[in-house]
Amino acid sequence: MLPVELLLAIVQHVDPMGESDQRQVLRTLRATSTVFHALATPRLFSCIYVTNTDSSAHALACILNDPVLTGHAKELVYEDKELRHAHMGSVDATAEDEDAQERTRIALVSAISHLHKATALTALTFIFYPHAYEDPSFAEGALSASPITRLYCTFLRAIATLPAAPPRVTSLTLRNVRPIHIPELGAPGGAFTALLTQLGALHLHICDAPFVPEVIWTFWRTGVRDVLLGAAPQRAPLTALALHCSHHSYMYFTGFGLARMHFPRLRALALSNMYFSSPFLRLEEFILRHAPTLRRLELRSCALLLHPGGLPPARSWAEIYGGFASELGELEELEITHSKHIMDPGNHQAALAALSAVVDARKAQRLLESGQTTVTWGV
Repeated sequence: MLPVELLLAIVQHVDPMGESDQRQVLRTLRATSTVFHALATPRLFSCIYVTNTDSSAHALACILNDPVLTGHAKELVYEDKELRHAHMGSVDATAEDEDAQERTRIALVSAISHLHKATALTALTFIFYPHAYEDPSFAEGALSASPITRLYCTFLRAIATLPAAPPRVTSLTLRNVRPIHIPELGAPGGAFTALLTQLGALHLHICDAPFVPEVIWTFWRTGVRDVLLGAAPQRAPLTALALHCSHHSYMYFTGFGLARMHFPRLRALALSNMYFSSPFLRLEEFILRHAPTLRRLELRSCALLLHPGGLPPARSWAEIYGGFASELGELEELEITHSKHIMDPGNHQAALAALSAVVDARKAQRLLESGQTTVTWGV
C-alpha cells in the first residue's frame, strides 16, 4: 500500500476544472479503492460541471440533494453545448428534437431550483450558447419561441427565483449574455439581487445579436443597469468588474450610461469593445471615479465614438491617456490593446507609452518597498 500522502498528491495533481478527461481520471481513481474514494471525492466534487443534457441535469440534482457532496462543491460551471439539429425536411425528427430540448430544459430548471442548498459554493460560471444570430425567433421579436432562447430565459429565471442566494458565492461570471431583459433578475428582495450584493467579482460578457431596437434598448437601459446597480450599494464588496461586449452589441445606440455607477472597493476593471467619448456612457469619468482604489485596468478594442456629421471625438486618446497618467495614482497593472483600424491614431502610441511607464515605475517602486517580486490583480 502506498503512503496516503503520495495518494493524496496523485489526486491533487488532477485538475477537476480542466478537460473532461481530467474529471474522468478522478472518477476512475475514486472507484479503485476506499482510500482513493475518500481522497478523490472532495477534489472531484469541488467543481461541478453541468451541460444542457438530461444526464447532466439529473446528476446535478443528485449532487444538490446530497448534503455530503454539496459540502464539497466550491464552484459550479454550466455550459451550453451545441444544440442537436434535426435532419432537414423531417417533420418527425424536428418534433422529436424539440421535445428532447424541452425535457432537458425542465430537468435543468428543476435541478437549479435546489442551488441554494450548495452552501459551500464560492463561484458561479454560466456559459450560454453564443450565437443569437442563429436564433431566427430573436430577429423576429418572438423571444419565447425558440428552444435556445427559452432555455436561456428559464435558466436565469430559475436562478432569480431561488428561495435564497447561495450564501458564500463571491464570484459570478455570465458569458454570452443575450440582449434580453429578464425582469426577475432585478426584482427587489429576490435571490439574484441578494447574490449581487455579496459579490467580490462580477464578469459580464455580452454576445452579438441581431438589431432589434426595442429589445436592445430595454436590455441595456434596464437589464444591465439593474445588474450593475445591484452590485454597487454603498458598502458593496465588489473588487473586480469585467464588462465585455461583442462587436455588435449595439450598446452605444441605447443611451446606456455609467454616470450613477460607483463601486467603492473596485481594484480591477476590464472592458472590451466599449466606446470612449460617448456622451451617455461616460466611460472615462467612470474609470477616473475609481482612482482611489483602482489597481488594474484592462481595455481591449475600445474605440472613440465619432460625433454626428463626422466631427472628431471630444477627447483624443492622447488626452485620455494623459488623464489616466495624472489621475490614476494607485494603478499598478495596465493592459491596453487597440484594434488594427484605430480611430484618432495621432500621438496615441506616445501617450500610451508614457502612461505605461508611469504605471510600471509605480509597480516597481511598490514591489521594492514591500520586498515582493510579483503582484497580480485578477479580473
